[in-house]
Amino acid sequence: SSMLASLINDRKTESLIAQTRQNYETFFNTIDDFLFVFDDNMNIIDINSTVNLRLGYTANELKGKNVLTVRPINTHAKAIESIQLLLSGKQASCTLPLQMKTGAQIPVETRVKRGLWNGQHVIFGVSKDISQIKLSEEKFATAFESNAAGMAITHFYNGSYIDVNNAFLEIFGYSRKAMLGKKGSDLQLFVDVSVRE
Repeated sequence: SSMLASLINDRKTESLIAQTRQNYETFFNTIDDFLFVFDDNMNIIDINSTVNLRLGYTANELKGKNVLTVRPINTHAKAIESIQLLLSGKQASCTLPLQMKTGAQIPVETRVKRGLWNGQHVIFGVSKDISQIKLSEEKFATAFESNAAGMAITHFYNGSYIDVNNAFLEIFGYSRKAMLGKKGSDLQLFVDVSVRE
């Protein structure tokens, strides 16, 4: 009876492990971000289905290949430098693009973390598609610069200028360099400083 109980417990454990693995694989492959698992030499061990679908590579085409395979050639030196900075904690993220099999590029923000994968020390890479964010930033920048009204972006609390548009410069007669980092009070733009407050 003890052997039978042990056999039943082993079966339950195996079933639980199999279920946990299936849950994990489902989660891993339903995330919209590009997920990579690398060894210490930055060779690809595994990818999620987003990498497969969006970059156009099969898992077999990428497994064992270096991470630079999915980066544009002209960014390889910068990518190696960024990986070292990310792993040492000196940099939080990297914004070098991923390159599709077709050669097209996808702007991403990549973060990496060390961890364990099947008992092996690995590096996890997560790349988030930021193409919509970049598009929004470009639209804002275009609207900001082309506006006929003088526009400025300042720090909320101290009022120092972060950016100003060309119309603002023309109105007040300052160069961009003379304004950035300065406060309205430094440049005497307000007759009464309390007006800004």
